Amino acid sequence: MIGFHLGNEGPITDQDRQIMAMVPPACVCFLPGQSIPAKNERGWLGIQGLLAMYPWLHVHMRPYFAPSRATDPGEPQRYIDDCKRFMDDFGAVIPVGQRHLQPWNEQNQPRRPECWEGFGDQLDDMRRFDDWFCQLYWALKGHDSTWRIGWTPLTPGNRDVWFAGDAVGHYYMHGPEGCTASPNVAQAIASGPCRASLALADEYYAHIYLHDAPDAWKNPAYGGRHTRLAKFLPKAMDIWILEAGFPGRVHLDAPWAMDALIAWLGTLSASPRVRSAALWMLGTNWGSMWYPNGTIRPELQKLKAWAAGQGSAPDAPAMPGPQPPQSGFSEAWLAEARKQKVRFNPNAALSVAISAAGQLPLAQEWIDAGVTYQWGLDLGRLMWHLWSWMAAGGVKRVYSEPVKT
Repeated sequence: MIGFHLGNEGPITDQDRQIMAMVPPACVCFLPGQSIPAKNERGWLGIQGLLAMYPWLHVHMRPYFAPSRATDPGEPQRYIDDCKRFMDDFGAVIPVGQRHLQPWNEQNQPRRPECWEGFGDQLDDMRRFDDWFCQLYWALKGHDSTWRIGWTPLTPGNRDVWFAGDAVGHYYMHGPEGCTASPNVAQAIASGPCRASLALADEYYAHIYLHDAPDAWKNPAYGGRHTRLAKFLPKAMDIWILEAGFPGRVHLDAPWAMDALIAWLGTLSASPRVRSAALWMLGTNWGSMWYPNGTIRPELQKLKAWAAGQGSAPDAPAMPGPQPPQSGFSEAWLAEARKQKVRFNPNAALSVAISAAGQLPLAQEWIDAGVTYQWGLDLGRLMWHLWSWMAAGGVKRVYSEPVKT
């Protein structure tokens, strides 16, 4: 269950190595670049070295994206190119089945100079992110399909998901129908501005902190936040908490902090959806949270004992093979067709027909060889369906594949 977010700005330190030796990680999250290289070099421990010590390790790579680029017309292609370069570099050392890529970060942050990353918290920002994620997903899957590409973590607040007292309206995770204690989940997903990208993602990434009080781990808006987020996922997928626990040293200094953290990890361990929680954070950022004044926190012994009681980390699961295409369409043709799962025109004739069949139309119509095509999403059965229309034959469903394909 326990993972670690590696330092944002510096190499893996000797204290980091000691902490991971005490609490062997199930996963790590990191920013690729010079400070944490793929291979061991310049005396630095790279991802290659961590995998030698912890061969089961799931590695989550987070290429950096500055908020000033969120409206740049040159994006997202430059960012896609950055991701491809890192995929090639780190894919040389990370085994298949343990490769994860987190594109962007906390996209719901307002675009202010002091923000680390973000697209913005307005409806147009949400739609831009949705469109860019879909473009990036297909581009990176076409480059190397062995990487799992997860949906970007949201910072709590800033139109991420509705809680009592928040404004009614559109949120990154759902539409206005989700703004109630007992939402109509299907309608909330269907009206969400990011429904297409959520349907594409291989897994879901979250940021969850417990910094307010000893019992914050029990609060639905803090320790239980993953259950609220999961309501609005259009398909069953693994949840990885890639920033977990406490956001700074001052919170970890609280006398109740470690007991609360362990209690929370116990609840996560019982969840069938949550794979791991990467504790924030190793390294020397923000006052060396885990080794203030150069000394490893004695409270870490409690975490070590709890982790040891959970047993060793399991072997990494094998990646599923590609789904074979159904008869009648080549894989090359389907690859082009899948690119159409991006935009939505609710007034098009074929969209109306698909909606009448109880499915969610997720793309504009397009024409090939005189035949009009459009994708529909069956949320109940978690299937994509490709529909066609011809003047002579009317509307037909011509192809189906699982949502994860």
